[in-house]
Amino acid sequence: MFKAKHSDLVITQYEHLKLSGALALHWGNTEFELSPCHFESFVKGIALHYRGYGFFDTLAIGEVSEDEWLDVSRKSFFGECDEKVADLVIKHHILRLVARSNRYSPQVQTLLQQMNDSISGSVRAAHLDEKLFAFIDRITDLCDKISFDFCFQNYGTGVVEVQRRFADADSVQVKYTIEAGNTIKISPWPLSVAQYRGYIVAYNSMGFPEKLEPQILDYSIIPA
Repeated sequence: MFKAKHSDLVITQYEHLKLSGALALHWGNTEFELSPCHFESFVKGIALHYRGYGFFDTLAIGEVSEDEWLDVSRKSFFGECDEKVADLVIKHHILRLVARSNRYSPQVQTLLQQMNDSISGSVRAAHLDEKLFAFIDRITDLCDKISFDFCFQNYGTGVVEVQRRFADADSVQVKYTIEAGNTIKISPWPLSVAQYRGYIVAYNSMGFPEKLEPQILDYSIIPA
């Protein structure tokens, strides 16, 4: 769960995934090409990119032990999705997160090797192109980080590099800004709609999750 920095609210991983999925659902326009795979698989993979948490999770990001973190990472990676492409999108995301972590214990290194072996075997068995998942993983990273910073109330600007088109050798920096008042600004604009308004549910931190006091956080995503 996310402990908001500027309020007494907590936001669950489930709600974080919902915002990431909304971005994926509206991805693509004349400048940013859709992934060359089934669109539903693309959205599922991004919307479920960290599936190891429960509905009302209590594992505060940045405060969990390595054992707890390894457990949820394993559950997220080795869980199964009904579509191979979506499942591999999720697996690539978890692999990237574990590889980028500042954890270097033998348990983490063993998990990384298991993940790499699993992905390589699945990609070969399904006769898929690894470049497809590299393309999607950049978009997953962007959707995740926008939602991550929003849920933490990390006001400010972040940058993620994505490819405009699958065949492009180069990438472009997409900048996003999280503002107080629940506004998210993105440039260049990668979505299929002129702007988007949605919501997630947050909870009062006092008594959570035994006592649920939900609040609606409506947000607006607009071009910068």
